[in-house]
Amino acid sequence: MNMLPACLLQAVLSFLERPPPNAVDGGNTFSVTFTWDFSSAEFCHGSLTRLRHVSKSWLTSVSSLCGEVTLSASAICWLRAMKHMPHLLPPKVTYRLLPCAISALLQDVSLLDCLSSVRPMFCFDVDTSPTATDYEVYTLLMHLQGNVRRLSLQSPYLVDPVSVCSKATDISINGCWKLYKYGFKSLLRHSTYLTSLTISDHHMLEDIPWKYCSQLQSLSIRSASLTDKLLQKMISHMPLLKKLCVGGKVKNPVFRHLHLEVLELQHTRISDQGLENILTNCSNLNQLLLRGGKLSNPKFVSSSLCRLELETCFNSDSVHAANQITFMDIFAGCPFLKYFSFFGSEVAFPPIISHPCLEVFILNGLSSDLQRRQAIISSSSSSISNISVYKLSLSFPSLTYLAIETCSSQTDGQVSIESFHAPLLTKLTAPYLQLTDQSLNLIFSKCPRLEEINLSGCPFLIRPKLAHRSIQSVNLSLCKQLTDESITELVRHSPHLTTLKLSNCTMLDYPGLIKSESITTLVLTGCGRSLLQDAAVTYIFSSCPNLVSVDLKCQQELSMCQIRGRKLRYLNLSSTTVTDYIVSRMNCPVLNQLDMKRCPKLVCPIFDFPSLQTVKLNRCVNLKSDSFVSLVKNCKNVSEIHLDDCTNLTALAPLSTLPSLSVISLFGCAIKKRTVSSFFEKPLPSLKTLAVMSTVDRIVDFGVFHAPNLASVKLHNIVPQSVIDAMLKHCPNLRLLEVFVEGKQLRIAHKSLSKVVVTASVQVLSVTLACSKLESIRIVSQPSAMPSLQSLTLACRHPLLTKVRLPYTSHDINDSDLTKLCRAAPTLSYLSLKLWQKLSYPMVRGQVLRSLDFTSCIYLRDEAVTFAVENCPSLQVLQLDNCLSLRCPVIASLTLASVSLLHCVLLSDDCVTELCVKSPHLVFLQLSACFSLRFPVIQGRRLRSLIMDDCVDLDRRCLDNIDVRCPLIGHTADTFVIHETLLHN
Repeated sequence: MNMLPACLLQAVLSFLERPPPNAVDGGNTFSVTFTWDFSSAEFCHGSLTRLRHVSKSWLTSVSSLCGEVTLSASAICWLRAMKHMPHLLPPKVTYRLLPCAISALLQDVSLLDCLSSVRPMFCFDVDTSPTATDYEVYTLLMHLQGNVRRLSLQSPYLVDPVSVCSKATDISINGCWKLYKYGFKSLLRHSTYLTSLTISDHHMLEDIPWKYCSQLQSLSIRSASLTDKLLQKMISHMPLLKKLCVGGKVKNPVFRHLHLEVLELQHTRISDQGLENILTNCSNLNQLLLRGGKLSNPKFVSSSLCRLELETCFNSDSVHAANQITFMDIFAGCPFLKYFSFFGSEVAFPPIISHPCLEVFILNGLSSDLQRRQAIISSSSSSISNISVYKLSLSFPSLTYLAIETCSSQTDGQVSIESFHAPLLTKLTAPYLQLTDQSLNLIFSKCPRLEEINLSGCPFLIRPKLAHRSIQSVNLSLCKQLTDESITELVRHSPHLTTLKLSNCTMLDYPGLIKSESITTLVLTGCGRSLLQDAAVTYIFSSCPNLVSVDLKCQQELSMCQIRGRKLRYLNLSSTTVTDYIVSRMNCPVLNQLDMKRCPKLVCPIFDFPSLQTVKLNRCVNLKSDSFVSLVKNCKNVSEIHLDDCTNLTALAPLSTLPSLSVISLFGCAIKKRTVSSFFEKPLPSLKTLAVMSTVDRIVDFGVFHAPNLASVKLHNIVPQSVIDAMLKHCPNLRLLEVFVEGKQLRIAHKSLSKVVVTASVQVLSVTLACSKLESIRIVSQPSAMPSLQSLTLACRHPLLTKVRLPYTSHDINDSDLTKLCRAAPTLSYLSLKLWQKLSYPMVRGQVLRSLDFTSCIYLRDEAVTFAVENCPSLQVLQLDNCLSLRCPVIASLTLASVSLLHCVLLSDDCVTELCVKSPHLVFLQLSACFSLRFPVIQGRRLRSLIMDDCVDLDRRCLDNIDVRCPLIGHTADTFVIHETLLHN
């Protein structure tokens, strides 16, 4: 259900207040389902009052209204008004409490009293914050007293959060590391109405008391510790289970006495025997999704299966697994299959594919070399030499959607469809499928209901017969041999055609090619020169009066064409030589978006579009300031203005005359410091994004701020500390801040700031942050400078901080500073520290840390790496390049997937051997220029990329039987690089 914005709800209410006479007199009832987004108390009160009056004429009663209200921190004031008018609110509404709203509730007891006063009428969805504690969850549930419908717990600090009775039917637990046996027992025992449970990233599943889940109908568990035995123990307590989604070490599960209808196995080790047991024991199974597995020659036999999705679930360890099973083998065992989706290249493509009940057929990731992998019959045609033709027959009496996607454009074989039977087909998507004219003609003749077709990138289409009575959308982009005759026939004899995309069809050159009153969307990017000249463009707009969206991006000269469209809303003339004359004479009264990037002949056009909302004039290098004046004067509804790299733009008109302006970008303009300060002379309440980089003045000063809703600021000129302080003071909703600083000290303190990017130009920089909601820190250097970070101080606790990226540093930051950083940011998931020269033994720890980069920390000790790997249970990526002091660190983790040890010159064989043995999920290993390696034992069932070049003393015997110990090495798209001298030994 999409969110209903305030303006749209007001429009709906205005319409409902004036119902047609026959609707009310005839006794018709009218039901409405809304999803409301309340952003202010005034909007809520007025809209609900109007909604009450509307219900008297249109709605049978207020109780017939239902929907969802999302409460954020900015809308918490609405709760106070709700206490005084509960009779105005429909009782079937569900209120979703976001983490920011919960924080505001816990700080104000009176708001909790408001919830207590309305709790008998409403139900709530509660999303706790990543830093919630047991007391906060307990306090909130106590006041809601059983009216929580859905509860989401995602804090690593929770131990025993729920000790009150809850009527929640849906509980989600994600990353609650400390929620052990007693916490789960209390949670499940008090949730007597629980029907759906989701658990992610939890490694103590065997301690959970599953006996309290007897009423469970849906279970989703993703954990690396899940095994067949544990899964069998869990589901034995769930006789009513209908939907199961698992991921882990499941290989041969046994589902007996279950009425499963939906089963999803994601990233498991399911085998042929396990799949056979599932299909045999689950007689009511309707939907099956297999993502990852160890299938080699499975048998899909099920009389109840209606939906089947297979994604890279075949055993890639066995090369002979391909071509052992075909699509017909799958279809033969599933007679009532309606939806089939396949991703991969392991299943063979038979010459004949048919199914009586299939409605949706989707193929993704097919091999680009069809004739090598599948049965190909060579062509005897004399007109095309050295091209093989694959003959295919398709028969699907119930098929409505056919998709063959992500096929490579490098295929050198044609696909010839000998027979095609799909009378109900409405949509065909086959980009880069090498169809011939005859095949496409056959499809059009056999599909009377075809409405949408996408055959972009089909190089063998020359002159197909595309005329069709029911066709509505055609995409033939990148069909570079397509001729004018086919498109002319399509446009003339397709009365319902609304969308036509012909980008980069270079052979189309006829000026009078397109003439249709039904076409609303037209894309002619990169077509022939004659098709996009002045006369041809004028003809297109005059002969297609109902155009809504037009894309004419090309490298063509336009000087005198006339663009008129009474319904035109989007126009793209990028990279053309459109002139001021053309823009000034445009007649497009409802134009919303205008894209004219890289138009060098625009100098001083007159913009007169009263409905214009978005204008993009990037890299119009000759554009003058007078054009901006006309834009501000005549386009009062504009909300986005992009003027990046308009180097001739020196002054701007006052922006206060644009009440809807929300985004303005001025990167690379020649505006002066005085001009920038004039932005905020008068209030700009709707401005949300500001980007400025002047090419004239190095320092930017804004003066007094009047933009309370500003959320994103990017200033790539030097910004004094005083300007930053003023910005942070007057912009309470600021989320993103990018600044360029020249001072030696920088302090940023803000309550709502979530991302900070600092570009430094000084040699030594000290940064102090006090942002409780900060999520990302990035400090980068100017290309011409080599700054160093003297100190980074977190003045308060940053519980949401997940990403830290710091630049080259000096000798000032030590181990204790990094230890304090990790302690102040418990949710850190990405940490990059390059060239921290004084680090030797930092105590890096983090329950959710996934990526750690210590590149060029030359004094880093083995003990530091060992400590970090042991105390980061979620670590997946480890970068230790140029750590010259490392000898034999213990790198052993069940979650590590990528390890880089480039130029660790003292690294020992034992370290690499232990790494390969104790990190079974390793996929990428970089060992280049490790000069001390002699005879390491390289092994890994999942290792795909191994790089060992410049290991000059490496013994050749260490690579013996490498294909057995690492079966994935050397396959397609994998990497295997060794020192060149080993190839000659």
